[in-house]
Amino acid sequence: MTNTKKKSASVKSADPTAAVMQWIARSYESYRLRRERGREVYLACNGDSGLARMRVAAEIRQAAASAGPQPEGGEERPSLPLLEGAPTDATLPTGSRLLYVDWVLVADYILLACREPFSALTQENTRRKEEYRRLWESYLRRRWVVAARKSMRSDPGRSAEEILAALKAKHPRITKANVLEAQRQERAGVPLRKPLKPSRPRLLRPYSPVYFTDVDPSGAAGSAESRDRSSP
Repeated sequence: MTNTKKKSASVKSADPTAAVMQWIARSYESYRLRRERGREVYLACNGDSGLARMRVAAEIRQAAASAGPQPEGGEERPSLPLLEGAPTDATLPTGSRLLYVDWVLVADYILLACREPFSALTQENTRRKEEYRRLWESYLRRRWVVAARKSMRSDPGRSAEEILAALKAKHPRITKANVLEAQRQERAGVPLRKPLKPSRPRLLRPYSPVYFTDVDPSGAAGSAESRDRSSP
């Protein structure tokens, strides 16, 4: 009987990767916090899936290495497809056994929280679009001012209205206010600099998994998402 129990315990702790996943999913709160942290890391990595995997893997590895004894019982565990059929009392690997954990797989699963657009990602993309729009509007106005100043230099006798009319064909949105600004700069001797066209920012794309390419992002969260409706 004793040998049978030892064999059973050995089998349950044989897969260090599954054991780490069980540790992450030891409660809904633990799993939720890991997913939220995964989103934070993904944004900090500017949407670089490979870099985010590496960072999340490093964080979880460090957390597992410094984790204390796991409490018995406690809150109900979330239902994770990855853990179907795995023992619920797998022992968290320690020491050299941490080297045998597939940390990329663990990180890949956590980062499925970023596989579809989430609130913070959408907000960041909106911010980038708005910041670019402001730079573009500034670029256009400075371009119009330069065009007006060049027109003044080619024909110093023209009025603001005449300059405006001459530039409307090429710059339909130019206004008299832009021409007046050009006159002010020309009188003050401001250096004539060609405006540099701003580069369009790269928008963040959802996370691209390497292991769980066929996992439904909504299903991967299990019932944990239903318990956390307030999270983005």
